[in-house]
Amino acid sequence: MKQPATTDADRASKANRPSMLLTNEENEQLFGLLGRRCQTQCTAVVQLYLTQSPAHASWVKKWTGALCFVKDNIRKSYYFRLYCLKTNRQVWEQELYEKLDVTKPRPFLIVFEGAEGIVAFNFAMEDEATAFMNTTTSTLHNRNRRRDDRIKRNSTRKDPPPARPPPVSNQNNAFDNTVTLRHKPSFGAPTAAAFPQQPAAAAAMTPHQRPTKNKAKGRLRKEDIGMPSNFKHVTHVGWSPTSGFDLSGEEDTLKPFLEKAGVRDQHVSRKCHFVTLLK
Repeated sequence: MKQPATTDADRASKANRPSMLLTNEENEQLFGLLGRRCQTQCTAVVQLYLTQSPAHASWVKKWTGALCFVKDNIRKSYYFRLYCLKTNRQVWEQELYEKLDVTKPRPFLIVFEGAEGIVAFNFAMEDEATAFMNTTTSTLHNRNRRRDDRIKRNSTRKDPPPARPPPVSNQNNAFDNTVTLRHKPSFGAPTAAAFPQQPAAAAAMTPHQRPTKNKAKGRLRKEDIGMPSNFKHVTHVGWSPTSGFDLSGEEDTLKPFLEKAGVRDQHVSRKCHFVTLLK
């Protein structure tokens, strides 16, 4: 005889954990409220308490119903979800956020900080409180460990170690892959020998004095001519109506000059002719 096909609802129903305080019919009713691809890993009967805002100084009982620790495969997260079997609906939920701190101050009480204030589960059975606490802490631990491993893998993949630079070969030695400075440069104060010497005239100049080019000379003016100095009377050239030109003085000093000009003694004796030659 052919076995009937197993549906997703049947497989989910077999994987769900029932409450020991609920009947089979009540557990099946509860599993039907979980939704598609949702699984309860722990179920218990509880009273839900929340602190009263804004002071959050006192407890207020909100609901009594079936509490499920739900793995939501569609949302890829875990939730505390409370269901009311009388109204056949979900009445409250709280997602397990990162670094959720769950405590158990009493054997029947679990407390943590929720989105609306401090949350307390008052369990009807201590064994269900213990099972719920163990499931919650183990799930949080495993999820945090997987998150840390994923972060470590991503950081290793994104930040590879820096590549080692290629060795620099020494041209003088083919077998030496390192460069060694045999004479290390000195970075002390520079000496005078390290700079070219300036000429004495240029060195004497101040920084604001610069050699200038010779400007073109202008025309000579009479104001530029000074009085004669070191004047020496060499000879005298005179003229009279009776004797004509008269040349007297130190003629010997003029002889070398006159000889270069082509003037001889016979020319000098004829004084008029001498003056003509000088012209």
